[in-house]
Amino acid sequence: MMKRAWMALAIAGLAGPAWAQDFSAGAGVTTFGLAVEGAYGVQESIDVRGIGFLPVDLDFSDIDVGDDYTLDGEVDTGALAVLVDWYPSAAGWRVSGGLFFAPDEIASGELTGPETFDGTLEMAQSVAPMITGGYRHDFAGNWYVSGELGAIVSGFEISTESTDADVLAEVDEINDDLEDLPVYPYLG
Repeated sequence: MMKRAWMALAIAGLAGPAWAQDFSAGAGVTTFGLAVEGAYGVQESIDVRGIGFLPVDLDFSDIDVGDDYTLDGEVDTGALAVLVDWYPSAAGWRVSGGLFFAPDEIASGELTGPETFDGTLEMAQSVAPMITGGYRHDFAGNWYVSGELGAIVSGFEISTESTDADVLAEVDEINDDLEDLPVYPYLG
C-alpha cells in the first residue's frame, strides 16, 4: 500500500511539468479587509487561489443599529477563501468560484436602547459559497495588477446569551432586518 502511495506521488511529480506550473503571490485591499493571496496555475486557463484575510482589531462606539439601538464594541476579523479561477481567453478576464471560511465572530459588543444586552455579529454560514468575476494583467518582471467583484453568499446574524424575552424579541427583529441582505458584496 505504501509503495503505491509513493509511486502515485512520483508520477504526479513527473506529470507536473505538463501543467503551467506558475505560482504568484500578492497583497491587496478587499471589502473584508487587507488580504494576501497565492495562486497556482494547474492548467493553461485554470488557477487555484487561496486568499488570507488579515485579522483586523478595531473598537467602535455609538453605531446606530435599527431605529432604537446603538452599538459599542469591537471588530475582530480574519478569514480564508479558496477559489478556482477560470480564464476563458488569454485577455486576462476570469470567473472564480469557491468557498469562504468565515471567522467565528466578526464583531461583539453591547447594544443599548430600550433593552441593553451583549451580542455578537457573525456570518449566517461559517462556510459560504463565493463567486467573483475579475481581471488580471501581467507586467514584465513578474508584476501584475488584479481586481475582482462578486459576492459571498451569506448574510449576517446577531446572537446573544441573554435569556430575557424582550432581548430575544429584539434580536429576532434585528435578524429579520439583516435577512434583507442575503449576500455580502465582495470587491478586491
